Amino acid sequence: MALRHQLNWLVLTLEASRNEEEDYAALSLKARTAISNIFDDTKSLEGYQSILRKDVLSSVFAKAYGFGSYKVNEWPTSPLNLVQVYEQVVFPPSVPHKKPPLSVLPGRNALATKNKVLSTGHLSRSPRLLV
Repeated sequence: MALRHQLNWLVLTLEASRNEEEDYAALSLKARTAISNIFDDTKSLEGYQSILRKDVLSSVFAKAYGFGSYKVNEWPTSPLNLVQVYEQVVFPPSVPHKKPPLSVLPGRNALATKNKVLSTGHLSRSPRLLV
């Protein structure tokens, strides 16, 4: 199951590499769907998170088909690199490209969507409050 998700992310990465302008708005929905599918398969992925943390361009699929030399700027090459997935792919298409003033930015202890995957190796959909 993990390999199937890894292959899916490799296909998305290859699509992103074909985009010369690094505008991933068209891939945003596909990326969200891929992440959602991973979370839907949480139980069957227990113990296999390391596969989904690896760079897909160094996966067995990329090596077998010669995609290892591809470079993609501003694209997360691992589906479980959730911070990059959301900051670079999911959120940019839906928010204007204007930076907010520093006075309105939340502090470090604001609601964070850091998933347990990143710290404990277990998949979790629930956001945590970091206090």
